[in-house]
Amino acid sequence: MTTDVPFTPTVTVDLTGLVIASGGELRQPVAAAVSSTFTADHDAATLTDLAHLDASNLHFGGDFTANISWLSADNATSDEWVYLDLGAEFTIGEVRIWNYHEVVGADFETSGRSVKGYELFVAGTGASLPVDPSETPFAAGGGWVSASGPGDLAIGPPTANEGVPLLAATDALAVSMMGVRYIGIDIRSRHAPDQFTTTAVGLAQIQVVLGVVPFEITSIVRNSATDEVVITFNSASEGFYAIDATNSLLPQGEAGGWLELSDFEGQGASTTICVIPPDGISSCPRIHIY
Repeated sequence: MTTDVPFTPTVTVDLTGLVIASGGELRQPVAAAVSSTFTADHDAATLTDLAHLDASNLHFGGDFTANISWLSADNATSDEWVYLDLGAEFTIGEVRIWNYHEVVGADFETSGRSVKGYELFVAGTGASLPVDPSETPFAAGGGWVSASGPGDLAIGPPTANEGVPLLAATDALAVSMMGVRYIGIDIRSRHAPDQFTTTAVGLAQIQVVLGVVPFEITSIVRNSATDEVVITFNSASEGFYAIDATNSLLPQGEAGGWLELSDFEGQGASTTICVIPPDGISSCPRIHIY
């Protein structure tokens, strides 16, 4: 795009600290991992399989062979864990958990397999990821931070019933954190003892709700010698932004009015752009003013 005259600021306005909020969308993890599995069909994929949720976000129950819940091997419960990979860093607001959900039939109760004691951790890109069962899978030295708990999750529904009951999320954990790629749940105990529980522990579904991403301008620096303006702001990994300019504050379409210079994707939790004259030189992603 071109303008009739170069952009020359005539009024100085301090926009540092300006905050605009957005968020609340669901974020589907790109992968999940677990400490162990009871069978190959009760693996990590069940924790994020959207086919197990109806249009009202209720979880379908099913028998053991329906593979609708993750279930660990017969290890020590305190060694079990799960984590989700969001694929990039995001601001998260809530983690919803559906505890173990199985429909078995009369006289066969397995709700004791539900997770009870837990602690939820979060980490950014580059965190140390657990592989084997462990009592300390999410260590601070590996880049993990406790975000909820320690505490207890609500038990899953009684499983000794018929039909295919629907289950709302048993817990909704408020987790307001920025720069989160990985979400880990360290399992401390289960709701057993119950008949037929063995020593396994399980969860049915985990869902991540994005939090409010603060659009905050953290720095504006103008180089008077080159007319370069460097702007840094908090951003979302998949956010899309635009920058406009005016030398009169008149509406778009009028002479000298607002004009969109460029649009661009965010660089992660923080983005820096440089607004420079046509032949200017800059080391950061730049937007020319013509």
